[in-house]
Amino acid sequence: MIKYSVICGSAATISKTISASAVRSIVTVVSLAASALVLTGCLNANQGIVDYNPIEVSQTHPITVEQGEARLEIHVPARSKKLSREDRARVAQFAHEHRAEGHGPLVVARPRGGRNEISAAGTVASVQRVLRRSGVPGNAVQYRAYRVQQASGPAPVILTFERYQARVENCGRWPKNVANTYDNRPYANFGCATQANLAAMVVNPKDFITPRTMTPADATRRDNVFDAYRKGDATQSERSKDDSGQVSEQSSGE
Repeated sequence: MIKYSVICGSAATISKTISASAVRSIVTVVSLAASALVLTGCLNANQGIVDYNPIEVSQTHPITVEQGEARLEIHVPARSKKLSREDRARVAQFAHEHRAEGHGPLVVARPRGGRNEISAAGTVASVQRVLRRSGVPGNAVQYRAYRVQQASGPAPVILTFERYQARVENCGRWPKNVANTYDNRPYANFGCATQANLAAMVVNPKDFITPRTMTPADATRRDNVFDAYRKGDATQSERSKDDSGQVSEQSSGE
């Protein structure tokens, strides 16, 4: 017979007597449980790392930025040397896009050797005036010529510049029934529309690649604030009653 004692806090010692066979049974059960734990640990170690499935929309539907070409063609009739009102507006809009998101020069290419070669030269002069009025500096414009066949029809004056384009691929994929999923993970098309809208809304897609440089501080405003601070005056902007945020006045009904 074997005696064992259990001491818990300030409680008195409890002594019990059990048989040796019962002790052997307990030891056997504990040994089997320990062996099972060891085998389980080995099994998990041998399984390795499961395949990684991204769940962030920036990974499942990334925004890719590519360098592309913006192109505008001005059709030149054989006997016309001036831009139409519509074409002047198109050139002005193209110049605005170049200033906003263009990288590199704005290239103006006229045909050489075609039936409208002389008319195209006059059209290029009109394009140059529109670009200058639209704020495009002269050193940002390059003029070139491309050869066409004499027998071909009127060839256009082509304006081009390089720009970055942001896009999201593979929207609209529904490989599984979203009403019958049990893995608690986002469906395949989740977040694709949001990413596509973000890519379309950013004015200059190059901002996805690298941030822009900081613009200079407003030195005039900074000096005014410092002067007011030294004098002990208020430095915040003046607010009118329209800036109070009060929507309406409601009477108490008395």
